[in-house]
Amino acid sequence: MLTRIDHIGIACFDLDRTVEFYRATYGFEVYHSEINEEQGVREAMLRINGTSDGGASYLQ
Repeated sequence: MLTRIDHIGIACFDLDRTVEFYRATYGFEVYHSEINEEQGVREAMLRINGTSDGGASYLQ
C-alpha cells in the first residue's frame, strides 16, 4: 500500500517561467536546482514554502 510520495517529476518547456508561475501562484520555493548533464536537463525542485515534505521536480 502506498503511504507517502516523496516527489514527482514534471517535464516543462520553459523552466524559468514554470518556477515563477508556481512561486507566484502557490507560494512554492526552490530548494534545489541543478543541470543534470547525464540526462541533458535543467531541473528545479520546488516545495510548499516553509515545509520539508514532498514537492515537485520540474525538468526542462
